[in-house]
Parts: sequence; structure tokens; C-alpha cells
Amino acid sequence: MNIKALFTIFSTAIFMHVTAQQTNILWIVTDDQRPDALECYNLATRGEKESAFGYVSSPNINKLADEGVMFVNAYTNSPICGPL
Repeated sequence: MNIKALFTIFSTAIFMHVTAQQTNILWIVTDDQRPDALECYNLATRGEKESAFGYVSSPNINKLADEGVMFVNAYTNSPICGPL
């Protein structure tokens, strides 16, 4: 077996081992509402379900927030909410 074939087999084995250990990440972002429109955000930041403006009943988003990671301090340097 020549060196090139051996290197290819070795590289493929390492690549397969490394990719098998990577974590799957699912990033879900809700859009077009105030952060305090979600019950899970209000519970995380204020300890109450409702904000001064009320909230959206979203049991599936609440469940995802309970089981995953929820970021309560997020910023953008260029917010855009519509077509240019």
C-alpha cells in the first residue's frame, strides 16, 4: 500500500471520528414581538407570567425554553425589521 492511500484512509478515519462527536445545535428565534411578549421570558427576568402589556400564550416555546438554553440579554448592532 502506498503512502498516499494510507494517508487517505487515516484522514478519513480521523474525520469520521471527529464528526461523530460534534453536538447538534438547533437555534430557534421568534420574531416580530417584544421580548416580554413571551411568558418564558417574563418568568426568567421578572418572575411573573405577564408584563405590563400582557403576553402571548406559547406553551411550546415555554417548553423549549425550560429544556434548553434561553438568552435574556441579546443585542444587535443593526436591527432591521422589513425589506429594504
